[in-house]
Amino acid sequence: MKEVKPSKKPLAIYYAIVLAVLLLLNLVLVPWMSERQVEEVDYGTFMTMTEEKNIGRVDIESNQIIFTDKEEKQVYKTGLMNDPELTQRLYDAGAQFSSEIVEQGSPMLNFLIWFLLPILLFSFIGNQMNKKLMEKAGGGPGSMMFGGVGKSNAKVYVQSTHGIRFADVAGEDEAKENLQEIVDYLHDPGKYESIGASMPKGILLVGPPGTGKTMLAKAVAGESNVPFFSISGSEFVEMFVGMGASKVRDLFKQAKEKAPCIVFIDEISCFDSQRSGFVRALGFFWNSWASLQDNLKLIICGSVTSWMITNIIDSKGGLHNRVTHEIALHQFTLHETELYLLNRGFNWSRLTILQAYMCLGGVPYYLSLLSASESLAENLDRLFFDRDAELQKEYSRLYKTLFKSPEPYMKIVKLLAESKQGLTRQEISTKLKISGKALTDQLGNLQSCDIIRLYYVKESKIKKNGGIYQLMDFYSHFYLKFAFLGLGDAQYWSHHLNTPAINNWYGMSFERVCLAHVNQIKIILRFDRISTQFYSWRSKTDVASHERGAQIDIIIDRADDMINVCEVKYSKSQYELTKSEFDKLQNRINRFRGETKTKKGVILTMITTEDLLPNKYANDIDSQITLNDLFDTK
Repeated sequence: MKEVKPSKKPLAIYYAIVLAVLLLLNLVLVPWMSERQVEEVDYGTFMTMTEEKNIGRVDIESNQIIFTDKEEKQVYKTGLMNDPELTQRLYDAGAQFSSEIVEQGSPMLNFLIWFLLPILLFSFIGNQMNKKLMEKAGGGPGSMMFGGVGKSNAKVYVQSTHGIRFADVAGEDEAKENLQEIVDYLHDPGKYESIGASMPKGILLVGPPGTGKTMLAKAVAGESNVPFFSISGSEFVEMFVGMGASKVRDLFKQAKEKAPCIVFIDEISCFDSQRSGFVRALGFFWNSWASLQDNLKLIICGSVTSWMITNIIDSKGGLHNRVTHEIALHQFTLHETELYLLNRGFNWSRLTILQAYMCLGGVPYYLSLLSASESLAENLDRLFFDRDAELQKEYSRLYKTLFKSPEPYMKIVKLLAESKQGLTRQEISTKLKISGKALTDQLGNLQSCDIIRLYYVKESKIKKNGGIYQLMDFYSHFYLKFAFLGLGDAQYWSHHLNTPAINNWYGMSFERVCLAHVNQIKIILRFDRISTQFYSWRSKTDVASHERGAQIDIIIDRADDMINVCEVKYSKSQYELTKSEFDKLQNRINRFRGETKTKKGVILTMITTEDLLPNKYANDIDSQITLNDLFDTK
């Protein structure tokens, strides 16, 4: 069979273009640019600069004089005149007129540098390009017919006894327990097949950035000791339209050769585009081939929860009903945060860990940036206020990662950061001048990413419960509150410790910490198995009676006809409940009873950082929760 030789035409055209460009550069552009750098002046200007001793280097040629100013920043030229005293004047002015400014190089050297060397370089590049194209067109390794241009770019991590294990992943005990079954199956599939059991084939990991989704997926492979194929959305850059299908094909082709194995697709929302067709192609290949392979497991991961719900979970497309196991990852609790920091050598008090939590939340990535050799104040200065501080840049990156159009979401977050109690949908709509489905989608997406929360409030002026949106992302709240105040002060936090502004902020943030640990509070109070409803209550100021407004942030309404009214107080030492404070609490409870018309028993629960200072008012408190209780409860 006659060998089909590749055409030389494309390469010849390439060389012709390169040669034309080089000729244009050397014959036209370079001389023109050199000429433009020299300013032509009259001889009088040259004389004036000489007399003022504002002259540097001078080169006297046959028909012109080329010279520079004293600092040699600008080159000038002027015509040559019959001037016998020129040499003496140049000497008196301190000019360097014995050396040349413009050095004429060897013609042969110029030819080698400006013509021959670039041609050789471009020839090498052209040959390499041609070779690659021929490989792809000819069906060899990486050819187009087997996914060449559409190579998956997946990283393959083969099994290793030294890989990541579940023990290396802090927190997420529930998620690790669920994934352990997958690990057991990959170790011993016969045990499950003998009893007719089947394991999930498609696993979906959902959670905000930095919560450990990627590390958890790698831990599954490490525990299973099987090959692990990883492809990230940030690495997936489409070069040609419609190559998503070929990348999927190549990914599963590699996986088949290494089976049993795990295929891990990270940040899948980044793949989604009309150009790529990746998600559509993934659905087709999964349904037609991959799901039928018993020794292949697919793990999909994504930070954009709203996208995951719309395009994967609720989608009616190719992946509909194909997610057989969904695992949501959340931020660490106080308990998990303490374990994580202790494991990294931190010897901080629980109050200090609480303060760190108020600033960073329980996001493992943010916590990993803390240094055990520094105080909390030094850490915050370095991460937020120092020059090129890591978490100064993180804010915009976070929302760009979560949302394709982050600006509307950032406006909502900023607005909620300015409100202590939160805002209703109508209030947000009025202030931002946005409504309808757009606002509904934005609020829902922020909720699904654990950035804001919607809770219900009972208010005397309305007949039904009204929803209140409140910012719950600790990092965003801290950034919007202090990041701009500290501009120009690299030690802002250290300089403002124990000021009323920071202490008041700690008090407000502690309320948010308690709201984030309502499940732990229910466990501490030993009614976690009782059906409950969680809401807030507020009473606006009554102008007629001159009665001031009142608010209770945490109300746990129990199915056993009891209500826990929770009062949250932050302090660095034992909290003293005074008569005045106690009377205010009792008044609040009485107003709550009267306005809500509740028939249930009301229990006053104090949630404090330290124990209550013993006195007769403290003895009248029905139940108390301390910071230690929150830390000790999973």
